[in-house]
Amino acid sequence: MPRSPIPPFSRSLPTRRAVIAGGSALLAAPFVAAPAGALETPETGDPRIATETLAYPAAKRGTLKGYLARPKAVAGRRPGVIVIHEIRGINSHFRDLARRLALEGMIGFVPDLASAQNYGQEGSDEVRDYLQKLPVADAAEEYRLAIDFLARQPDCSGAIGIIGFAWGGPIAADIATLPTKLVKAAVLYYSLPASIDVATKLTAPVLLQYAEQDPHTQPQIEPIEKKLIGHSKVYEQYVYEGAKPNFANESLPKWYNKAQADLAWGRTVSFLKRQLGVGA
Repeated sequence: MPRSPIPPFSRSLPTRRAVIAGGSALLAAPFVAAPAGALETPETGDPRIATETLAYPAAKRGTLKGYLARPKAVAGRRPGVIVIHEIRGINSHFRDLARRLALEGMIGFVPDLASAQNYGQEGSDEVRDYLQKLPVADAAEEYRLAIDFLARQPDCSGAIGIIGFAWGGPIAADIATLPTKLVKAAVLYYSLPASIDVATKLTAPVLLQYAEQDPHTQPQIEPIEKKLIGHSKVYEQYVYEGAKPNFANESLPKWYNKAQADLAWGRTVSFLKRQLGVGA
């Protein structure tokens, strides 16, 4: 199939581009809207979902904890989605996302990588400093164990997706390079792979969600896209007009952009459902 001409990159408008693995065609596919209810955030105790905090073995740090949300009304096994939190660790925002995923028929799991340190307060400077010093490879190793733990849950189908936010984005990209059959999809929010060469090693489809007003990611968007196209990777990419880093986190009012956050979450849900095989 001949290669379609590559449209010029635009910083001012959201973009969506996809490359079929193993082929050379550049596609400009229409956006698939998320199903109704995708933006709903259920409260703790919502009768439609079950939630719990689970402990699981860590690679080097004893035992870690994670917040899990699963749908009650769905029969059979369901895919799981690991949510990788930001630099200040787990908080109510990320637990909300796990419950949203459960409403969509998936099992949401948010490992707390700082839980073994027994810090007294969520989102503290201590948590930030600890995670900031944690190498990407070490964090990825911990999340790989979390993936294995989630895949072994009795109601999990074994198909796993991952979503990485800011600090968690490079970790999600690193995991998406693994030659494992468990990880079927990765989503990165306003963040980049640890290096541009990571894009050439991806084994799972990836959704890249960038903030237009982010001087850290903007210079790398086009080079990364060229790598993805050149190596025929399956990917989708969006740049959100007017959005700043952390635009999808309502716990950060200075950065939060509800319209763009809702749009990005709808795309996240649609992408995960397609890649993980979740029916309507």
